[in-house]
Amino acid sequence: HMLILGVTNPEGVKKYVAAAFPSACGKTNFALMIPALPGWKVECVGDDIAWMRFVDGKLRAINPEAGFFGVAPGTSEDTNPMALKCVEKNTIFTNVALTEDNDVWWEGMTKEAPERLTDWLRRDWNADTA
Repeated sequence: HMLILGVTNPEGVKKYVAAAFPSACGKTNFALMIPALPGWKVECVGDDIAWMRFVDGKLRAINPEAGFFGVAPGTSEDTNPMALKCVEKNTIFTNVALTEDNDVWWEGMTKEAPERLTDWLRRDWNADTA
């Protein structure tokens, strides 16, 4: 469970950060951060696996994966708009519910759950059966 970020300051100096985090701790939210400070830029290189080694005295890291793995509950437009933008297309979802219009939904995505859902086991779900 590794994270690699590129952080660029307003002067254009870019540094990379590599860190290890436990599962479901907010690592993907951190990786997809939108800086609140003017002029700063954050770029995600990877949020799950990092292969690291020293080359000529410098630590080098790559992300061998293509894509992200994230734990969705609690992720919403308010908590992480960049994460929602990233999953708008070309995304495989697991363990989420389907809305009546075949969109995905998970706990915390909206303030209120939709009236009717189909759970990940294809069972009807509503607030009365929860």
